Amino acid sequence: MDVVEVTPTDGTFRWMQGNGNGSDASGWGKLQGNKSAVMRLTLNDLYRFDEKGTYTVRVRTSHLRCGEFGKAKPEELTTNAVSFDVEPFAVADERALAESLEQQIRASKNEREADRLAKELEYLPGDDATRAKLSLTLNEKTFYPFGVDLGDSLWIARNREMVVKTLEQAIADPAQVDGASFIPMVLELKRNQTKPSVQCCIAQGAKEPDNVAAQYMHEVALSLPQRTGESRIRAALSVFEADARAAETNPALTADYQKAREIVVTHFDEINEYSVETVLRVYGKYLEDRRLVPDLQRLIDHSSGIFTNNRVEAMKQLQKIEPQGLDLDLVQEACTDHPAMIKDVRDLTATETLPHVDECLGTRLRQILAQPVGTRMDLRLDRTMEYIARFSDGSLAPEVLKAYVGRDPSDRRWSQTARGAALCYLMRWDTKDASPLLAEVMPDGVKPDQFVLFSVVAPAMPSAVGLRTYFRQWIETHGSDAGQVVYLLSQIGNAKDREFLKQRLEVLHEKGESGFSKEDGRLEVELVTAQIRGRTWDFSGDRGKEISRSECETAECKTYFRVE
Repeated sequence: MDVVEVTPTDGTFRWMQGNGNGSDASGWGKLQGNKSAVMRLTLNDLYRFDEKGTYTVRVRTSHLRCGEFGKAKPEELTTNAVSFDVEPFAVADERALAESLEQQIRASKNEREADRLAKELEYLPGDDATRAKLSLTLNEKTFYPFGVDLGDSLWIARNREMVVKTLEQAIADPAQVDGASFIPMVLELKRNQTKPSVQCCIAQGAKEPDNVAAQYMHEVALSLPQRTGESRIRAALSVFEADARAAETNPALTADYQKAREIVVTHFDEINEYSVETVLRVYGKYLEDRRLVPDLQRLIDHSSGIFTNNRVEAMKQLQKIEPQGLDLDLVQEACTDHPAMIKDVRDLTATETLPHVDECLGTRLRQILAQPVGTRMDLRLDRTMEYIARFSDGSLAPEVLKAYVGRDPSDRRWSQTARGAALCYLMRWDTKDASPLLAEVMPDGVKPDQFVLFSVVAPAMPSAVGLRTYFRQWIETHGSDAGQVVYLLSQIGNAKDREFLKQRLEVLHEKGESGFSKEDGRLEVELVTAQIRGRTWDFSGDRGKEISRSECETAECKTYFRVE
């Protein structure tokens, strides 16, 4: 959006790739008459000035848009030329300032203040300032779990060779806690004169020339026997994560991978609580090892607050390794004050109901509903109702029905999620009384609400006979407006429901190409999608392409699935 032009270019170095970096133009609103709008650009975020002299800067910006909202077109403006003088910073003065800033950063007890000081240090390009930045990079000042933000400070350094050499030495240094994390920066510094807008090797998946990255990681693997404590587990995780997939096709990486994996398995309890979720979620299939059972159970029993997802991933991993006893863990999850999202635990067991949850969930439900309308509570009705819908037996049906029917329309606790979950539960255990209530929010109901309907199927099991029967009957009695309900059925259906939807697709095809309307096309999209993917089936990939090619007859379906 912005083009910053500095003249003369001699004596300057454009260290940051791109044009708009450093702009605070986001969040602008409509321009007011007789009021100016200010956009600040920090020139140092783009340029490093290496020589004394007079420089001139102009900015071309296309932030201004003229016209109605949504139709406005950019109009380029060019600022007036602004000239300024640059005087070199005396080496001794820069050294003193860099040393002072590092000391202040290390002594700081306030993260925001430390980040402000780091930003001041960032713009100093000399060797002494670079040493201070490297010191703070190799030996972080932390406000757990975060380190002080040094931004792109090492990119602005004049002495890039110093930066690369120092970081290269740190990569495999056993005393360095997380040297492997420097590999992407070293590769970028070697490849690029200007800092890329995204990391070359991770964000874009570019191949490292001459296998440099793999060689660096091999050096980290060789250093594992010399490491202990946090340095050992962090380095092992780096090698494990880098080589897990690659080792499947590259035997040369197998030894390093196996060595790292063994450390990860035997020292799993040392993994930082902020990292364990990602390790299990992304690399869980490489960690199906019964030796992890005690550590996984510890995560389930003791992860709370912001670490709810640690429990979730631990339960998912335990399901693959040793599922016996997982039902008790799910009871514990349902009865905690802040349970996981229902979509994360819904399918971890095939057990239809967990009777042990009825008492705690019933007590919580009464506790929530006993409070006056508008009361702020940590306990959430929507989450409670979802767990009731998924795991409770029919003993709470009378209470849930009474609460749903008698709810105050102004009661925000009865969110769309809470109402949908309540209907899901009631359709499971009291279909007769629940069916008229569900009819109200159906597409042809008196109060149609697709978000409530999505929440109806979210906690449901494929064994939810009442819901499945209701949806099937609704689809049979409706025409091309049944697409949304086709989707709902696919989200709770089984193989018989997929066959039912296949039959509805055949009924639609009987109209013939000349008889299709646009509404028929939209319905066909939903029916074909349901043939490809549903709650209990997944034929995506090549099989899905084959299904769409053979089943799409309307123009809308062929366009949606890109069928030629």
